[in-house]
Amino acid sequence: MKKMKILVCSIFIVFSSCVSDKKEGPIISDSTLYGLAQSTTSFSYYKNNPDTLDSDPASPHFPYVRIRFNPRALSVMNASLSGLSGTSFPDESMIVKEVYDVKGGSLQTFAVMYKSHSAGNNGSGWVWNEMRADGSVIYSSARKGDQCVSCHHSGTSVDLVRTFGLH
Repeated sequence: MKKMKILVCSIFIVFSSCVSDKKEGPIISDSTLYGLAQSTTSFSYYKNNPDTLDSDPASPHFPYVRIRFNPRALSVMNASLSGLSGTSFPDESMIVKEVYDVKGGSLQTFAVMYKSHSAGNNGSGWVWNEMRADGSVIYSSARKGDQCVSCHHSGTSVDLVRTFGLH
């Protein structure tokens, strides 16, 4: 019995002292995403239309939205900016959903998806973040999309982007 305890203890010590070779990538911070989301320079709006759209009532980004894409995301979209010409967005793609309480009103919230498989805080290849217009964090990128990915996997989704099936 004593030998068994020593063996179990030895195995525990060996396994608990192992060091993983897996390296965690850089962390993309909430403040970095906020800075990127604030800039509209070089972004293009969904369907080339900067108007506020009605949001799906089932969406947590409700009731009105404007959706824009950075140049990296645009590089794989069709000419009308209504969908992808391929099956996925490349790394460094950024999608910003601006959320409004009233159509044409003032901005309330940014919901951000930033594609980076190497980021230490990615969830399914995307860094997820939601913040108020003043930069205060509602949903931190540190959470790795734990409340975003399941919804973005459901319904009509292309590379976890639901915009094309909802608007």
